[in-house]
Amino acid sequence: IAVPHVEYRALANNIAYLAINTFNAADVESEFAKYLPAIRRNDALIIDVRANDGGSGGIAYNILSYLTDKPFATTAARTRQYTATLRTWGRAGAWYPIAPPEWAAKPDSVYAKPVVMLIGPKAVSATDVFAETFQRLKRGMLIGEPTAGSIGDPLPFVLPGGGVARVATSTDMGGGLVGRGVLPDVAVRRTAADFLAGTDATLDAGVAELRAQIRRQQDVVASSYDAALATRLSADERGMRRFVLVMLKTGPKTGQSKEELSALFAGHHANIRRLSGEGKLVVAGPFADNEHAWEGLFILNVSSLQDAETLMHTDPAVAAGRLSFEAFEWYGSAALQETPAIHRRIDKSAHAQPPA
Repeated sequence: IAVPHVEYRALANNIAYLAINTFNAADVESEFAKYLPAIRRNDALIIDVRANDGGSGGIAYNILSYLTDKPFATTAARTRQYTATLRTWGRAGAWYPIAPPEWAAKPDSVYAKPVVMLIGPKAVSATDVFAETFQRLKRGMLIGEPTAGSIGDPLPFVLPGGGVARVATSTDMGGGLVGRGVLPDVAVRRTAADFLAGTDATLDAGVAELRAQIRRQQDVVASSYDAALATRLSADERGMRRFVLVMLKTGPKTGQSKEELSALFAGHHANIRRLSGEGKLVVAGPFADNEHAWEGLFILNVSSLQDAETLMHTDPAVAAGRLSFEAFEWYGSAALQETPAIHRRIDKSAHAQPPA
């Protein structure tokens, strides 16, 4: 029976399940990428490598690169240097270290939600290093039984009478992985009773762990939600509300003298301070020189264009025609209403003492 290289299904509680059954096929990465959008829509992910027969370490590390936003070291290994004369003397050759390269992460594509990995004794070679690196990165819990404990680089040879065997040519750098396997964080053995009943205690343990993590995250969000603040800011369930965004432009009347222009903009800035103090203006600032004749931007804490227009005509520069404007209904974070108060705390010029 042909086993799919990668299998995906959605479980209850918005948990994604992904079985990666080999790293020895060129389509594993593309199959993983195909399922990634569906995985992202879930709150957590189970990666099942219990049936993974190994293959390319590069494919394994490329999949891991979607689970972290920082570069990571691959598994350190070593191999024997064969020296014929030393063997005649009954002495082993020296160890040749295989320096682990740093593997690039995919910070723009990272899946940052909770993950657990299911492991077992059939997980071998590249799957050993896949599980070891996942555990070393502290990316999530390993659940199940120890992996096979052979990091690979197999050398094939022909057997008498036909057939081919392979022997691993490298070992880890003394960490105990080879011959022992990667040990699970949560040990779960599959029993004969599980098999006969058609149950999967390891998968059940993975689901239980992720459900607990999701609940903890929800508790943190619930405990940090400030209902009183949301009410005071008239925030909706997303923490948003409606404002009016105003684009200030150079007006039709630009022939003022230097003195007249100075007086108009002194009134313009005084009006900004007044509106901000009344809580009606939450953001204001000028544009750099540009080809669109844009002068500045306002975000007004009003709910209608008519109210915004009334406020804008209290600006002396607008009333004199030196500035004109366009107003748009805009949906943004209700927290913007806190901006003026925060700005006053960091505006050093407003706190400067007048010269004696």
